[in-house]
Amino acid sequence: MFGRVIANAEYETMLSLINLSSEEIYESTSDTEVVVCDASGTRRQARRISIPPHGSIWISLDDIFPNLKDFLRASNGISSMVIIDSKVKLIGYLGVRDRQHKTIGIDHLFGG
Repeated sequence: MFGRVIANAEYETMLSLINLSSEEIYESTSDTEVVVCDASGTRRQARRISIPPHGSIWISLDDIFPNLKDFLRASNGISSMVIIDSKVKLIGYLGVRDRQHKTIGIDHLFGG
């Protein structure tokens, strides 16, 4: 899946990933790689996260990448991200939150 990242003084990007299945006895934990590239595509940061079966996360990319605003400073905090998981099929959403007003706009991640 891929989507847009905004990480600057005004906005942060929130990530929601869901590891679901219609199987009642579903036992697959995700092995999810979250990758953020700079706007030029020449530098990247990657972190692995795990989501339990029938589980989900709702997290700020700032928590996954504490230096994200600095990493994206050259592009005014705007770039893209990729979510890769070869073990499970995830459902994903992005939220862009206004840091001052705490309002959130939500969009889906593309792919999956």
